[in-house]
Amino acid sequence: MKKFTSSTLRMSLAYPLIILLMTGCNQQEFYEKSFLEGVGVPDAPDEILEIPDNPTAGGGNTGGGNNGGGNNGGGNNGGGNNGGGNNGGGNNGGGNNGGVCSVGAPTNSSDTFNQNTAQEGKVDILWVIDDSGSMGDEQASLSYNFDAFISEFLIRDVDFKMGITTTDGRSGYDGISKGQFNMLTAQAAKDDEQQFLDNFKDWIRVGTRGSGREMGLYTSTRFFERYPEFVRDDAFLVLVYVSDEQDQSANSVESYIDTLFDLKAKRGQLKTYSIVTQNIDPNKRWETLGTRYVEATNLTNGVAADIHQDFYQTLTDMGGSILDLLDTFPLSGAPINGDIRITVNGNEVNQGWTYDASNHSIRFDANAIPNAGSIVIAYYQKCSE
Repeated sequence: MKKFTSSTLRMSLAYPLIILLMTGCNQQEFYEKSFLEGVGVPDAPDEILEIPDNPTAGGGNTGGGNNGGGNNGGGNNGGGNNGGGNNGGGNNGGGNNGGVCSVGAPTNSSDTFNQNTAQEGKVDILWVIDDSGSMGDEQASLSYNFDAFISEFLIRDVDFKMGITTTDGRSGYDGISKGQFNMLTAQAAKDDEQQFLDNFKDWIRVGTRGSGREMGLYTSTRFFERYPEFVRDDAFLVLVYVSDEQDQSANSVESYIDTLFDLKAKRGQLKTYSIVTQNIDPNKRWETLGTRYVEATNLTNGVAADIHQDFYQTLTDMGGSILDLLDTFPLSGAPINGDIRITVNGNEVNQGWTYDASNHSIRFDANAIPNAGSIVIAYYQKCSE
C-alpha cells in the first residue's frame, strides 16, 4: 500500500491548501443469490493445523536468526550485534517468531457458515457526499447515473439498505442522515421502484452549502454513532466516499478505519470505496488530491476511482465489485501463510474453492457450491493480538 506521507507531498499540497483555506469551496455470496451467513465461531479442535514444535526454527533463530544471519552469520563475528546480528537478521528481524507473526503468536481459529439458499445476500451501503460549494456538478452526475449502480442489485434481488450523509463535520451536522434510510432499502424498491429511485436521486444531491473543511472519515463514523441500527450483523458494510478535495478529519486514517472495523465481527465484511480527486484539473484550482480517502480504501482492499472519470462507468464498476462480495465467505482473521482447511458437513474439501488473501475470504467454484443447509467451516491459524 503506497503511503502519501512524504515531506515532498506535503510541500506540494501546501500552496493549494492555503488558497483553499482563504477562499473556501464556495467557488461558485450468494450465487444467484443466497447469503452464506456467519453463525458464530465454534471452539476449534485441539489440533487444527500442525504447529511446529519450535516455531522459531522457520526464519528464526536457526534460519535468519542467531545462527543464520545472526550471531554466527553476519552477527557477532560478522557485522556485530546491531549490524546483521541480533537486531538485524536475528531475534528482532527474522528471529523468535520466525517472521510468522510480527505481533502475538500463532493461534488456532475457525469460522462457521450456514449455506442458506432461501436468503438473499445482504449489504448495507453508506454514501458520504462532499456538500461543499464546488460539488454541484458531481452530485448531479451521481444522481443521473445511479441506475448504472443499482440495476443489478434489483435484478439479483439483493437485500440492500442505503444511507446518505455529508462531509460537513460541524457540530450538529456531523453524520446527519440525508433523507430516510428506511426508504432506501430493497423492500422499498419492491414496493415502489420508481419512488425508491426518485428518493435516492433527490437525496443524494445533498446541496453545496456545507463546510469547506471536508471531514468525510470523521462524519462517516459519526453516522454510525447516531444511527447504530443501520448496521445489520449479517450484512456486508460498504462506504462510498465522494469528494473533490482532501479529507481534513483530525485523526489518522487508520484510527477511523479501525473504528469502522469494530462494527463488524469479520474484517472481511467491511469495504470502503472512494470517488475522489486523483489527478488535479488545472481549471479547478480548489481541488486537492484525496489521498486520505484512497488510503482508507486501500486499508480495506476496496476500489478507488478518479472523480473526473465517467460516472456511469465508475458506478457500474463499483456496483459490480460490491456484488462480487456477496459470493464469498468473509473470515474473521487472516490465515497465516494462507493455510486453511475447509469442511462441508464435517467432510474435508480439498478442491473447488480458493482463498482471496486481499479480502480474507473463501470463494467456491461455480460447480462446487455447497448445497442448501450445508455447514461450512474454515479452520486456520492466525496471529493473536
